[in-house]
Amino acid sequence: MNPGQYIMGLFKEEDSTVNAIWELEKSSYQFHRVNSPIPSHKIMDALKLKKSKVGWFTLGGGIFGFLGGFALAIYTAVQWNLIVGGKPVVAIIPFIVVGFEATILFAVFGNIIGMLTQTRLPSFKDFEHYDPRCSGEHFGILASCEPGQTEGLKDLFKKNGGEVKMNPGQYIMGLFKEEDSTVNAINELEKSSYQFHRVNSPIPSHKIMDALKLKKSKVGWFTLGGGIFGFLGGFALAIYTAVQWNLIVGGKPVVAIIPFIVVGFEATILFAVFGNIIGMLTQTRLPSFKDFEHYDPRCSGEHFGILASCESGQTEGLKDLFQKNGGEVKIFD
Repeated sequence: MNPGQYIMGLFKEEDSTVNAIWELEKSSYQFHRVNSPIPSHKIMDALKLKKSKVGWFTLGGGIFGFLGGFALAIYTAVQWNLIVGGKPVVAIIPFIVVGFEATILFAVFGNIIGMLTQTRLPSFKDFEHYDPRCSGEHFGILASCEPGQTEGLKDLFKKNGGEVKMNPGQYIMGLFKEEDSTVNAINELEKSSYQFHRVNSPIPSHKIMDALKLKKSKVGWFTLGGGIFGFLGGFALAIYTAVQWNLIVGGKPVVAIIPFIVVGFEATILFAVFGNIIGMLTQTRLPSFKDFEHYDPRCSGEHFGILASCESGQTEGLKDLFQKNGGEVKIFD
């Protein structure tokens, strides 16, 4: 069946997800996949999935690593047969250590290869019908149906306690010059059946963050972690270099605490900046090139932009919502 409309059901409970899967299996709707934030044996049983083969890749990598490491140790010992401490050239017990280290290394390689091949990663096409909440605290079931069956599939998800997310038919952006107008439009969107996507703001706005019920940013923790790492690393580096090349200057001790704090301070600033940048990029999921498709450059100047979507027949209603709150409407093809 060629799917006409993709619909995702988002569930907070594992049991609700399983019930919805069972009902989908008995229905005429087309099931595609489940996105889960945690490993779930209940969901695996409901989907009748076979046991993962990733363990065999890990085992194979480990065996290859042990034999390879052991062979490498024997080869190097025979090639350059240096007698050390009276032990034989091929010394089994010490070579087991080399084999063990290679076992761990290649078992990890095998695990990664197995995971990528068995889960078919990376799979960029799946981003088209995905909700980021499935990486947090929601289970997502993606299914599709013919255009006339949309309400039935939505009801199936809702009666099992799920929130419904539909593949949008029409993207519309409301552009506002006032912060309060933007907040009012966000509040109305939340109560409507339209699908909200994001807000583009030219300035940081606590009012908009409160309206969106956003959690406090974690970027500060990245900055703090980078600063602590930088201070300790800079201090340790200063101590190491002083001890390694212990030049007595001006009668001060080799390990001089006060001067070394300066080095630690400089490293604190440097790594705090690195931590801040890494935190900002990871927490805001930048760079995100797909967002340019539905973007207005004025949102980088003096306009607030709200991007939402609706089904084809709801276009006028969504436009009216933006316009009555003082917004300019931009429709994306």
